[in-house]
Amino acid sequence: MIWQYNVKVIVMACREMEMGKRKCECYWAAAHQSAAFGPFVVTSQRETRLNEDTVVRTLTVSYQQETHSLIQHQFLSWPDHDVPPDTAGVLDLLDRARSSRGADTSPLLIHCSAGCGRTGVICALDYIHDLLVTKRITKDFSILTIVLELRSQRPSAVQTKDQYQFIFTAVIQMFERFLQASNQQLYCNQPEVKKAEKRTSSINRLSQKLTMNETYAVVNKPRKAQQLSPEPTYTVVATPSSGTRMLPSSHLYDNDCAEVPAAPVYSAVKPRTRPLTLQPSASPIYDIAAPADLREGSDYHLVSAADHDYEYVSSSELNITSFCSPGGIGKHTWTVCPQL
Repeated sequence: MIWQYNVKVIVMACREMEMGKRKCECYWAAAHQSAAFGPFVVTSQRETRLNEDTVVRTLTVSYQQETHSLIQHQFLSWPDHDVPPDTAGVLDLLDRARSSRGADTSPLLIHCSAGCGRTGVICALDYIHDLLVTKRITKDFSILTIVLELRSQRPSAVQTKDQYQFIFTAVIQMFERFLQASNQQLYCNQPEVKKAEKRTSSINRLSQKLTMNETYAVVNKPRKAQQLSPEPTYTVVATPSSGTRMLPSSHLYDNDCAEVPAAPVYSAVKPRTRPLTLQPSASPIYDIAAPADLREGSDYHLVSAADHDYEYVSSSELNITSFCSPGGIGKHTWTVCPQL
C-alpha cells in the first residue's frame, strides 16, 4: 500500500505492544539496518526521539530497482480507547507531519491498531485544520457533522465519547494558535506600524540628545612667552628628598604662586541646544527635553514635535471569511488500514 500510493509521510498513533498485547506489527527495520518484507526492502536511515511522546524515523523503501524515502512520526502517549493527557502533543505531531509533507500531494498515511478510534480523531483534526487554513470555516461549522461524515466512510471512526470530546478541546487550541499567528503576521506586515515605530525611535533618539546635561571643565593655563635661545639654560634646584637637580629655566611649576593668573583657571561651558527641524502643528505633541531638576535660567525648553510623529494603529479583529460550506468530505487524502 505504501508503495502503491507513493506515501511520503506516516503518522502512527500507537505502540507495537500495549497492555501486554501486540497492537501493531513492526513494518520497519531497526536503526541503521534493513529488513525484507516480501519483495520490498525497508532501510532505517535515522531514528530520532524528539521527546517522550514522539519518535521520528527516516526510512527508504526499495522495490526491484526503484527506491523512495518516507518519514514516520510515531506518537507514543495515546492509550487505546483513551485520549492523550493534553492536546498540544497531538497538534504538534500534525504540524511536524505537515511540515515533512511539504507540497507533496501523495496521501498522508494515518494508522493506529485497528484504524478506528485514534485514527478517526487524527483524521478529523487534520480535516478541520485544512478547512481553517483554506478559509472554509462557516457559521454553521459543526464538529458533529464532520465526525458523522467520517463514520459514514469508515465505521467506528472516533470510537469513544472521550475521543469525541478530545476533538473539541484540540480544535479550540488549534483556533487559538491560528489566530495568534495570524494577528502577529498581520501586525508585522502593516507598513503604517513599521513607519510609526521608526518615527518613534527617531524622536526618542532626538530627545535623548536634547536632554544631555553634561558640562565640561576647561583649563585656561597661560604660558609665558619664551624667546628661543640657541642653547638651553638650566637652574639648580635643591630639595631635601632628592638632593640637587638640574632643571630647564623655562619650566613652569604648577605650585609656583607667581605663575597663578588673577582670573579663574576653570570655566563652565554648557552644550549649545541644537534647533529642531520639525515643524510645529496645530495640535502639537510635546516632548519634554529638560532634565529632571529644572533650575531657574535653564537653557532647555519644551519642543513641539510634528503631528505626524506618532500614529496609533489598532489591528482589526481577524475576519475569517468563508467561501463555501464544508459539505461532504468526499474523497479524502488519508490512507488508513485496519491492520499492518
